[in-house]
Parts: sequence; C-alpha cells; structure tokens
Amino acid sequence: MTHILGILCAPTAEKSVAHGLLRKALQAAEKKGTTSELEILRPDFSLKAVRKKLLDADGLIIATPVHWFNVSVLAKRLIDEVFWDFSDEPYDLDGMPLGIIATCNEDGANQAIASIALPLNHCGLYVPPFGTLIHNIAMPGHGERGWQNRPEEIGAQVAAYALE
Repeated sequence: MTHILGILCAPTAEKSVAHGLLRKALQAAEKKGTTSELEILRPDFSLKAVRKKLLDADGLIIATPVHWFNVSVLAKRLIDEVFWDFSDEPYDLDGMPLGIIATCNEDGANQAIASIALPLNHCGLYVPPFGTLIHNIAMPGHGERGWQNRPEEIGAQVAAYALE
C-alpha cells in the first residue's frame, strides 16, 4: 500500500502549530487511500531509523517552524545528515513527491521552503503543484481563499502523486 511519511521538525513537538497542520495533511492523505506515519524528530533522533522510514515511504511531508527566516535546527540536521546520504547515485528517493509546511510569526517561510525543496530536489524528490503551505500565525486567514488554513490540500496532493 502507498505510504506517506510526515516528519515534524519542531523543537516544541506536539505543542507546535506545525504539528497540528501536519496531522491534518496526513489525515487527508489517508482519505485518498494511503497509509501515513508521523515521525516527530527529537534532538537525539536516530539518523539510521529516519533513513529507513524514508526508504519505506512513497511520499513525504515535512513541517517546520521558521526560526530566524529559515528552517528549524531539526530540519537543518535532517537535511544535512539524513538527506546527504541520498544525494548521490543511486538516487533512492527519485520520483518521490514532497509536501512542505512552514509556520511563521512574521516572515521567512519562503526561505524555509526553499531551504528544504532545493536540496531535496537534488535527491530526486519533487514538490507537486500546491505542495507547499505557508501558515503565518500573525496573519490568520490571509491569502487567496484562506489557503493558509488548509493543510489538507498538501496531503491530498502528495498522496495523489504518490499513488500514480
């Protein structure tokens, strides 16, 4: 069965806004007919265990808060230490759809999304249309038709592309 992995890169874990948004995205992926799993990164996370979960997944959604106009330390460590192993041939993650959720209080979410999408694209992952979400806590309901409050669209898109 098609499996979507969600990785939460928030130091406050279950208390973070990113956690709630990621859970909604994963629930939407399940409604499309996939299974899902939520991996909450802790400072001492196992690189080997996360690597195995990535190899078992058909799609990936990463959620991070924005810290100083960029990704959290956990997201940066994930990219630097786990995805580095996937950045050379054979490209084990080639063709995997990627959704990205960035939560911020003011600004920096675009930079955070780029800081995830660009290196992971080098590993073979791709962001499908409508595969990113910026949730600006200081601007609730902002954006065309309230898209900031609909993480379900990311889950549905990643699932749809993973099911292809």
